[in-house]
Amino acid sequence: MVAERAAKPREFVFVAPRGNHWRYEDFYTDRWVKIRDLAREKGLPRRMTMHGLRHSLLTLLATEGVDLAALRTVAGHASVTTTMNVYVHATRRHHEPVRQIVRN
Repeated sequence: MVAERAAKPREFVFVAPRGNHWRYEDFYTDRWVKIRDLAREKGLPRRMTMHGLRHSLLTLLATEGVDLAALRTVAGHASVTTTMNVYVHATRRHHEPVRQIVRN
């Protein structure tokens, strides 16, 4: 998807909901602060990052039995191998807080 979007001159690769470019202030204030605060309320680490949330969610979904092809699609990877090698691993130490948030 990124390669396809990047091939079109003068168009944004990543767009905001209204189709224009993302401004840091809009994303941070309108979206990320709310997500981060909700994660803190639910007991996730104080310095949670977007990557950390993504990693936790993909790992949780994998351990809950979600099909790897579906996980690959959610992650946006070209290969299931990438999804397995990068985001899905054996540790479960962070799963319970994520599981509680997803189920509540």
